[in-house]
Amino acid sequence: MYVLFDFTLLFDQNLPAERKWPEVNQRIIYPIKDVLVRMENGLLINLYDPVVQFCVSFITMNVAEVGLQRVVASWNSHSIEGKSDRIPDVVAQRTSRVHPVNSAMVPSVEDAIQMYTDAGGTITRDSSFGDDPLANSGVLNNQRETEFIRDNPTFQEIYSNVINGDGSLLMSAVLSFFNITRNLSP
Repeated sequence: MYVLFDFTLLFDQNLPAERKWPEVNQRIIYPIKDVLVRMENGLLINLYDPVVQFCVSFITMNVAEVGLQRVVASWNSHSIEGKSDRIPDVVAQRTSRVHPVNSAMVPSVEDAIQMYTDAGGTITRDSSFGDDPLANSGVLNNQRETEFIRDNPTFQEIYSNVINGDGSLLMSAVLSFFNITRNLSP
């Protein structure tokens, strides 16, 4: 006996925030991934090298953060269907119904992790990807950051270049960060 189930019911019942992930993927993740795949296919990076993994991760996380900030700003500037087409930013400006959250009410990262695990959740605490050979040297880390900032465009410029379909700034930033890291490595 077969039971037919309409899977579209699942998608209609998730939270509005969950329905934003396809947009995040489309506007941020896929364009970045496309550039990284081109780099790997062109043999510009070797993702089996732990130092390359770290460098790619560091640069792409910073570029993706810019994209996420832009997507959130975009969401807050668009009307919400079913809510009299209200725009969150306009509602926040015109009413007293939207207030900043008191930072004392937000748990620290460690407290949030503890609360989550106490409730039965599991989390991987080590978020590093790859190996940073400069991790134990604040001086070398600062030098790398200074050299990278001096020689490369901002992460905002890199993200704009990626979403415009070019990606050359992301490629050069990854390679630059790797070369600076390698040259400074003890």
